Amino acid sequence: MTPATIIQQAAAEGVILAPTPAGTIKATGNGDAVTRWLPVIREHKAELLAELKTANDAGYDALPPSAEARRQQVTELTRLMKMYADHNGFSQADYDEAIDAALRNVEGWLVYLMTQSECKSVQ
Repeated sequence: MTPATIIQQAAAEGVILAPTPAGTIKATGNGDAVTRWLPVIREHKAELLAELKTANDAGYDALPPSAEARRQQVTELTRLMKMYADHNGFSQADYDEAIDAALRNVEGWLVYLMTQSECKSVQ
């Protein structure tokens, strides 16, 4: 698998890879997906760092547009889910369970949360 393919496939599963100043790779996103991708990331660390550094040096994002859109969806979902949980008095455990479920169906939960008047009215 090429570094670009790894980056794209990981991003498609909600895992965002970024180089750090310390020369490591930061993997963020859905915890289960990150855990699944860690062995591959470790195995290809040098190539991935080179690919990510090249992308950053060239002034473009290594992620395909669909991955960037996915990152924005996850960010928006997290924001909306937090508002919904706060409004409905979720405990931290309830919130954690809800966000975990929501991350498995981002588009469906975005539609649901965006139709809730409580979420739309909060700025």
